Amino acid sequence: MKKNVIIVIASLLLLSSCAGNETVVKNNAPEITTQSTEAVTTTAETEETESETETETEASETTAPESSAEEEVKLEGMTFRIDTSKWETLDEYIERKENSGDPIDEETKADIRSTPGIFYVLRNTEAMLCIQAAEFNDIEGFGTEENYKQYAAALKYAQEQAGPGNNVTSQLAERGGLMFLDSYLSYADGTDGRICSVMKDHFGYSFILTNTSRRSDREYLYHIIENLSFD
Repeated sequence: MKKNVIIVIASLLLLSSCAGNETVVKNNAPEITTQSTEAVTTTAETEETESETETETEASETTAPESSAEEEVKLEGMTFRIDTSKWETLDEYIERKENSGDPIDEETKADIRSTPGIFYVLRNTEAMLCIQAAEFNDIEGFGTEENYKQYAAALKYAQEQAGPGNNVTSQLAERGGLMFLDSYLSYADGTDGRICSVMKDHFGYSFILTNTSRRSDREYLYHIIENLSFD
């Protein structure tokens, strides 16, 4: 988990330095409401242009089902909806691990809690989601296709600097009329993850999913992105 976040932060700093501005990674406490909403589904498809090496089989394919058990969470200028029937909080995850007889050690818990972002875990799995916000000051027209391309290049550079065998493939995607960057990261130790990055109103929002190799799990991220709203 930690190395994925380090890669993201390093890439954001690279993007910011290219524009000559300071990047600040936010670690704000989330503002949560308990308003339930009905999930919105879409038939929009994103053209697949990347060559990924994710492990997947027909048996492992899953889709993000519709649910009315959603809560609204506020992070900077963005409001996202989290399906509490599918995602558990970090505290719930820690409790689940303890109850299963496989507790998380204190060092790992401290490491996760010290990482900027809001955390969720896909229920009954080890797939962890970290949602971060980084502020970009004084970048005119932030969120253009060129910005996304610059970020993809920075992400690739930062990943390659992590050592041999580390790779990232990225593609521009769109859901609900919102453009974002969909990136798949692989590491020399055999672990991997996915990052969906949204640039909006001088903020870069990162949805970082780790401990998963199933391509279908990105639909959980897409479902969140489809229902984003901004102040």
